[in-house]
Amino acid sequence: MHYANIIIGNQATTCNQPLRINDKNVGFLIAPLMEHCCFKQSNNRKAWCLTFFKGSSFERTITIFFQECQDRLTDPKALWIDTRIQSVHHAHEERASQFLRGSNTKKVDEAIYRNQNMRLLVDRENMVLLSNNRERYERIILCQALAIAYKDALSSCMFDLTECIKSNDEARLITLYENMLRFNAADYFSHPIDQQKSHELFDIWKQLSKHWRLDELRQELTTQMADVANLIKEQRSQQKQEAHRQWQQVLQEKDRKFNRKAIFISVVVTTLSLLTLFQLTPDTFTTFWSSWTSIFSK
Repeated sequence: MHYANIIIGNQATTCNQPLRINDKNVGFLIAPLMEHCCFKQSNNRKAWCLTFFKGSSFERTITIFFQECQDRLTDPKALWIDTRIQSVHHAHEERASQFLRGSNTKKVDEAIYRNQNMRLLVDRENMVLLSNNRERYERIILCQALAIAYKDALSSCMFDLTECIKSNDEARLITLYENMLRFNAADYFSHPIDQQKSHELFDIWKQLSKHWRLDELRQELTTQMADVANLIKEQRSQQKQEAHRQWQQVLQEKDRKFNRKAIFISVVVTTLSLLTLFQLTPDTFTTFWSSWTSIFSK
């Protein structure tokens, strides 16, 4: 089990067993994150199905396929070089560089994390671990999967938000904004590794997060969300002002109609009084009535 494909999406239908590493449940993630994860493996452990952020609008599933031969995988993203036989890390430099870059330009000394027993190298989306421990490789693979899930979710958030703004779809924009607030508050953690459970993985995560620019992406998203909040606030203010203006127009129109009716009623009462006083004929009254009503029908 040396090479690994890491694919966004649920690509494995055979994963029906709880994931176990070194015959133990995954226990190095912090509880708030772990409560919304589901990790499964196939019976032969050559396939993993890792679901993060369950129940959120940005739920992500990462599928991992393990093989000992690179040719049996479509696009391997991770490689474990077992150093139990050859413990000198520099002896594996050419193999690691060829996997990462297809050339001999990547140096072992460029490892993002190192100690006496291991070297961890990354380049773009690829990763190489020089180590004498397979369980360490599997745990780091899970951290890599989490980093990919975070980056994909954050990038998707930013893209969807931009599309909503450009399409001027306010209803969709508000829904997306609310979902993003929940994801940002409840599912994103700068330090998802429980330091008390694994100091090594805690430090490795900091380097993986830096490599994938996760905190930068989150900051960009937070800034974008603040801009959206101001946009929504401005739109609501304009809508409120427009509604107030229309309501004022309605009230003014009602006042004009009321004033016309009041004048009309006053004239009718006055006219009737004059009829009583001067006992005008019906024909005269008809002419008088038509003249006055024509004023208010205009």
